[in-house]
Amino acid sequence: MYKDHRTVTEFVWEDFQGYKISKTMPYQVIIKDRIYGKTQFSYYAFSPKQRQEIFEILQSKC
Repeated sequence: MYKDHRTVTEFVWEDFQGYKISKTMPYQVIIKDRIYGKTQFSYYAFSPKQRQEIFEILQSKC
């Protein structure tokens, strides 16, 4: 689940289609999902430790 001040996006791993990090500033994490399409948030929305944990989980699902 990802929640910001405007939206709540909840997805299941069966619908996960990968992720990428944009190559230009401002860096964005883009998670692709069969139901919601693309969910984007700032690369810096989370601490370095949190980012590492998130990317490890996402990578394990690719």
